[in-house]
Amino acid sequence: MINDVHINHPVELDRHTLHLFRVSPVSMFLSSVTGKLENINPALIKFLGYQQEGIHLPDFITEHQNQFNLSQTLLNTIETDAYDPAVIDFEFQHQSGDIIAAELTVIPQLDKAGKIVSYISQIVAVPTQKIATEHLQLASLVYDKSSEGMLVTDKNGVILDVNSSFTRITGYLKSDVCGKNASMLSSGQQDKLFYDLMWNQINSTGHWKGELWNRRKLGSVYPVMISINTDFDSNGRVNKRVALFSDLTEIKAKEKQIFQQAYYDTITGLPNRSLFIERLNHLINLKSSQESCIALMLLDLDGFKEVNDTLGHEAGDVMLKETAERLLLCVKENGEVARLGGDEFTIILHDINLIENTVQAILKKLSQPYTLENEGIYISGSIGITLFPDDSDDVSGLLKRADQAMYTVKRQGRNGYSYFTHSMRQKALDRLTSINELREAIEKQQFVLYYQPIVNLSNDEIFKAEALVRWVHPDKGIISPDQFIPIAEETGLIIEIGKWVVNEALQQVYVWRETHNVDFQLSVNESPLQFKSDENSFKNWFAYLKKLDLPGEAVSIEITENLLMDSSESVDLKMQKFKDANIKISLDDFGTGYASLSYLKRFDIEYLKIDKSYVQSMEQDKDVLILCESIIQMAHKLGILVIAEGIETQSQLDILNSLDCDYGQGYLFSRPVPVDEFELMITDKQHQS
Repeated sequence: MINDVHINHPVELDRHTLHLFRVSPVSMFLSSVTGKLENINPALIKFLGYQQEGIHLPDFITEHQNQFNLSQTLLNTIETDAYDPAVIDFEFQHQSGDIIAAELTVIPQLDKAGKIVSYISQIVAVPTQKIATEHLQLASLVYDKSSEGMLVTDKNGVILDVNSSFTRITGYLKSDVCGKNASMLSSGQQDKLFYDLMWNQINSTGHWKGELWNRRKLGSVYPVMISINTDFDSNGRVNKRVALFSDLTEIKAKEKQIFQQAYYDTITGLPNRSLFIERLNHLINLKSSQESCIALMLLDLDGFKEVNDTLGHEAGDVMLKETAERLLLCVKENGEVARLGGDEFTIILHDINLIENTVQAILKKLSQPYTLENEGIYISGSIGITLFPDDSDDVSGLLKRADQAMYTVKRQGRNGYSYFTHSMRQKALDRLTSINELREAIEKQQFVLYYQPIVNLSNDEIFKAEALVRWVHPDKGIISPDQFIPIAEETGLIIEIGKWVVNEALQQVYVWRETHNVDFQLSVNESPLQFKSDENSFKNWFAYLKKLDLPGEAVSIEITENLLMDSSESVDLKMQKFKDANIKISLDDFGTGYASLSYLKRFDIEYLKIDKSYVQSMEQDKDVLILCESIIQMAHKLGILVIAEGIETQSQLDILNSLDCDYGQGYLFSRPVPVDEFELMITDKQHQS
């Protein structure tokens, strides 16, 4: 008998109910109003597989508390209608450890006021047949509704059944395939060895999983991830095989798209920098083991920026795409072409004996006109060539060497090619040293301004000069601008140098307007890079002018023709701001660029400077003389004053006077000189007059 069966529990039942609870053959348990287990009847103890003799009920209840607690969700449901028992599926753990499926009927016990005071729950085991039926129904639902295609075959591979997803993926109806061998789905993409290995694994382990290509009913092939499992009978013989597969078409397409975006250039379709580096690394490793050579070419398009600036980026993209096609035609199967970015391309040649023929073919192809917006556009290419392993044995080194060789071509006039040499490497190291020293020069302000007079040819007076920067190197002495300005422009350091020049020049013109001539004017050069890059450059000018209480006409800003062709809002804004402030605009090196009359009128140019190459050849070349005369006449008709640069002889001056040129500048009058020498020159001129 159960010990302490009459224990006094917090939940009390009337005598009649308690008697039924104890003697009922139905497994029952009693719960408090909170759902906590309070009592268990003998039938339930037996149901759980325990012997009644020797059981200490309070300990038993405590041990099984968690298994029989009623959830708060269930209690809330019952409270909505206390007169309606709740029936739910429940699981219990048998003494053997097995899980027993059952139905639980929870009946609330009410007091006289109709308030719930406890719960009696009855347990009825679910028949095994019902469970089996439910499991079959669930399996059938999974089979039918699965997004994966499924097919069942006999031991010989004859299809017995397929699900609806099989039909959706393959296009085959059940009637099309049942009774036929599953090999009918094969695409033929895999060879015999593939299938031999697959069936060896299935026969030895009973299963296989992997990717293969199948064929749809309409003939198209598609990739699948397939899992094949074997059902064995009680004797261990093959009964059936079940295959589950999913269509990988979309996944493969996305993978391909991701790969394409990661490794191929979107404009040209060529391999991009990442894929190029991978391939070059692979070739280096391969060629190292074979002790053979490869060549790397780096190609930069000459004039591409002008195409982008004038015709727009769409036209530039068309040019890049056509360039890629031309390069592929030249290289063919002898190498690989990639686009590094911008207008830079690389060509890897597997056979260095083909370098000369290939590079000549490329230059010839590039020289042919590109048709953009119904216009024939001409560009060229600068090519740097380096060799593995002679010049370098790694990707980074080869790219640096090719870049150095390519820039040699740029400096020599473009439209050609050059091999890397060790002298180039030294030049590159020297350039790096110069950049570092130039940064230090900016920090320590190792600059000084020289001044070259601009003479009024009608009266030989100097009331205007050009400020020219010099670098005072602590070891090398005075360095002329042609040696460091190109580096400053390439590195962007020109912007900081330009700010210093403007500040110094305006302070100096302030002094000369006070001491020599109230109308004295200084010309200051501003490079295209400085003009475009420094968004606040015009603000610096205005701030300096305001600080010194100088009028705008005290300074003239010298710009190049090519800058006028820039149609950007930034350039237009700055030009208008300078004009509004009455700062004069001087067009430097006129005749060497592409400016037209429309640009001169649009930007209200005050001065044209005839390039010194024209001035120095007009005596020997009548056509140049006529050109100079035309420039002067044209400028005067537009209300523009003309300055002739590079005057070195009296005969040149006489010709310019005869042509009515307004101003002259050159060594005939003076070289650029330091401030103290310039002041002496002005004083001498004043005394002479």
